[in-house]
Amino acid sequence: MSATQYQNALICLAILFVVGVAQSASAMETEVALNDDMAIKGGVTPGDAPGYPITITHSGRYRLTSNLYPPGEISGIEIKSGGVTIEFDGFMLSGRAEADFGIFGPGVNNVMIMNGFIEGFKNPAIIGHDAWIVENMRIAHNNYGIKLENYARVLRSTITWNAAYAINCGNYCHVEGNVISDNYEAVHIDSGTVLGNTIMHNKTFGIIANSASSKIGFGNNTLLFNNFMGAGGGNAQVHGYSAGAMMPLQPNACSPAC
Repeated sequence: MSATQYQNALICLAILFVVGVAQSASAMETEVALNDDMAIKGGVTPGDAPGYPITITHSGRYRLTSNLYPPGEISGIEIKSGGVTIEFDGFMLSGRAEADFGIFGPGVNNVMIMNGFIEGFKNPAIIGHDAWIVENMRIAHNNYGIKLENYARVLRSTITWNAAYAINCGNYCHVEGNVISDNYEAVHIDSGTVLGNTIMHNKTFGIIANSASSKIGFGNNTLLFNNFMGAGGGNAQVHGYSAGAMMPLQPNACSPAC
């Protein structure tokens, strides 16, 4: 092979490499649409049977293109693979007070749920495992709100009118910038930080430690009129099971006292 032929071969290999990388990147960036018609049809991912729940078995990015309405006693979306992002794009997942779970993924890690509305489920609107992110969601009128495990974040969401807890999280969780009001229970975590939230008029404590070993840093929150059950209300806004469990990081606006 001459030097010129060798150089041409190297150029061809470089071109093939660049094209291959571009195609792989394009494939990874592809979004899968989720809508009510696709839920009825099935086949969104391998193993997704016709009808609800929509079953996600592959990592990737999924985007709602319509509202979703699972029937009674059935969940909306079941996630069986990590590395999933669900972009609601403003659409709603509604259980209409009859369906089971909104988003069900209790054994799955590394999932992000964002930019939509989940309402009307008899079990948690969202139940997940470690390293989940819930951002810019409206979670309302469910029996339970959001149930996550460790390393999770709940950010800039509105969580209201849920019959039991709004947020229940494990260790090393981060809860920031949310409106959490008119639930039975507000924020329950094992450990982590609770920053810059508006937490008002929940029937029990605004922030409560899950166990005697909990350590929770909280700051810049507005905690008003929570824990009003019992004669006359006027009860404390936060609760830890041991001395030093609740650690103020910044001033909080509390009434009654934190």
